[in-house]
Amino acid sequence: MEKPSTATFIIRGITLLVIGFMVMLYTDEDIKKLTIIPGLVATTAGIVQAAFAYWVRKKLQQWHWYFAGGLGVMALGIVLWLNPGMLIKILTVGLGLWFLYQAALDFVAMNPWRKTHNPSWWSLAMLGTIEVLLGLMLMLDPLGDSLRDTAFIGICMVFGGLMAFFVRFQLKRGERAAEELANKIE
Repeated sequence: MEKPSTATFIIRGITLLVIGFMVMLYTDEDIKKLTIIPGLVATTAGIVQAAFAYWVRKKLQQWHWYFAGGLGVMALGIVLWLNPGMLIKILTVGLGLWFLYQAALDFVAMNPWRKTHNPSWWSLAMLGTIEVLLGLMLMLDPLGDSLRDTAFIGICMVFGGLMAFFVRFQLKRGERAAEELANKIE
């Protein structure tokens, strides 16, 4: 039986720590200024797509779908450009969904560790539970806009990174204990 790898926890931990600390360094106003850029890019891309679809309308049978898509992207870009706070909300919900997805992966990955009698499988269950809580807090925003604060998002990411390191070391320690137990049985 192949043993599950713990390298993904190191990669996840490093990524979350680096991005979390970077996010905490920026204020909400800095982030809002940066969110103008995706709005401008989407507006420009929408205009280019709509113009291209109109230009090739005689050669492209379904040109109206490309034209409508271009207008839609352009409209989204204008909305994001004029309302930079909206992109922060979209990104926050996206981060919440990512935490929930990681939690699901951790709960699924817990089973092979439990089946190999790794005594530290519970750390994956704990990480998954914390990720569910963080994901729901970011998505549902029970305390109001205070959870949308970049410092809170950064803290969530740093905490997730630290937990990933903890889980990795717990699983490695449990893997060694399970191997020693298997050697004693043989």
